[in-house]
Amino acid sequence: KKEPKFAGRGFGSINGLADSFLQTFHLLSKMSYASNAENLAGSAYFDLSIPLLFNGEQPGSFGAAGATATAYQAGGFVGDVRQGGSCNCEVYVLTPHCNGTHTECVGHIAEQRISISQKTPPPFLPATLLSVAPVAAKDCDESYDPAPAANDLLVTQRALEQAAARFPNRSFYKALVIRTLPNDSDKKCRDYSSQEPPFFSKEAMQWIRAQGVEHLLVDFPSVDKANDEGKLTNHRIFWNEPPRGQPVGGLSNHTITEMIFAPNEA
Repeated sequence: KKEPKFAGRGFGSINGLADSFLQTFHLLSKMSYASNAENLAGSAYFDLSIPLLFNGEQPGSFGAAGATATAYQAGGFVGDVRQGGSCNCEVYVLTPHCNGTHTECVGHIAEQRISISQKTPPPFLPATLLSVAPVAAKDCDESYDPAPAANDLLVTQRALEQAAARFPNRSFYKALVIRTLPNDSDKKCRDYSSQEPPFFSKEAMQWIRAQGVEHLLVDFPSVDKANDEGKLTNHRIFWNEPPRGQPVGGLSNHTITEMIFAPNEA
C-alpha cells in the first residue's frame, strides 16, 4: 500500500471572471498526517499538470484550435527582441477547457458569472490517487444520460470501489485523482477530437460525491461524454445541481480539474 498523499496547487493566469483557469497540481508523497496538523516532511512530488507549449505539441479536445503565441505589433513596434524589438511582448490565444490542464468551478454551468477565484481549493489538501481501467458500456450495467453508445468507455463505480479498497482512510478523499489505464505518456499531447475519450458513469459520479470529494482531478478532457446533448450530467451531479433547464444555485465550492497527467511512478 502506498503512503498517504497531499495535493498542492499553483496558479496560472487567466481572466478573473472566467469559470476555469490553468492550474498546476502537485501530488506529494512520503508525508505524515496527524489529526490536528499536517506535517509536510517529504521531498518527493509529482506535477500533475501538462505544460502548455504554445505553438508546440499539446493536448486538444472538442475540435478547438491549438493554443498559440505571437509577437504583439503596433505601428513600428514588434514585441520580439529576435525581430529587432526592444522587448518581448506576446499575444496568447487559448481555450482553457480544450488546450490542456484546467480547473472548473460551478460557474461552468451557471448563468450567473461565478469566478473560479471564488472557489479555489486550499494550498494543501489530503488526496487519494486511484488507477482504473475504463470499460465499454456494453460490458457493464452502469448508466449515463444520455444513454451511452455500446463502445463508449466508462469509468465505473465498480472500478472505483475496487481501486479504493486499498485506501480506506476517507479523510484522504478531500481531493481525488483519477488515473486511467493504460497510462501512456502520449496523453500529454493527445488530440481527443478524433476519438471518444472515457467519462464517468452516473453511478461512478454519485459514488464520488458520496465519499465527500471536494476537488476531483481526472486525466481525460471531461467528466462527461464529449457529445452529451449539452446535459453535462456528471458535472451537475458533482456540483449537486439540477438538470439543464432549471436554475443553478451556484453554491458549491467544489472544483473539477481535467486533462491532468499522473505519471506511473506517482
